[in-house]
Amino acid sequence: MGEERYYWKGKRVSEKVYDNRVRQSKVGKSIRSVYGKRNIPNLKEDFKNNEIEGCRVMHIETLAHQMRCKKCASVLSLEDICEEKRSGLASIFYITCKNCQSLNDVHTSKHHKGAGCRTHYDTNTKAVLGVLNGGMGHTHLNKFLSALNIPEMHWNTFKTHEKEVGKAIEESSQDS
Repeated sequence: MGEERYYWKGKRVSEKVYDNRVRQSKVGKSIRSVYGKRNIPNLKEDFKNNEIEGCRVMHIETLAHQMRCKKCASVLSLEDICEEKRSGLASIFYITCKNCQSLNDVHTSKHHKGAGCRTHYDTNTKAVLGVLNGGMGHTHLNKFLSALNIPEMHWNTFKTHEKEVGKAIEESSQDS
């Protein structure tokens, strides 16, 4: 009369599923005891060992104006990039000067103030506007970017710029 209930991670499952998961758990524990825990590398440490790969979208004029050291005014080289921070399609390259060893930040796109006084890069705003104008969305944009070997845009970044572009489209449609 008293049917046994089986739960796995707070959810009710059948006896067969429960037995299978218990067996898999035991196998996993025995494998970890032999081989040790799986080490997941820290992304920041992993980045320092690798060179920057792939293509980037850059506004040439903006990039060119920033390719001088802020301290000694010598010309910077993209070969001396020590770190990259990406925000959607835009990047900030941290370049070490060969003469004075100072660290310079070089932006690959113009930027403007968005909602909430946050900096929005023009490249991201224009990409989202173009995608929406074409009747596409975030997934379509990322498929296109991956075909070009350009790092993908995170969906949060896309949504933030979509809200900004949406407000501008609504305002322009009300004016006409």
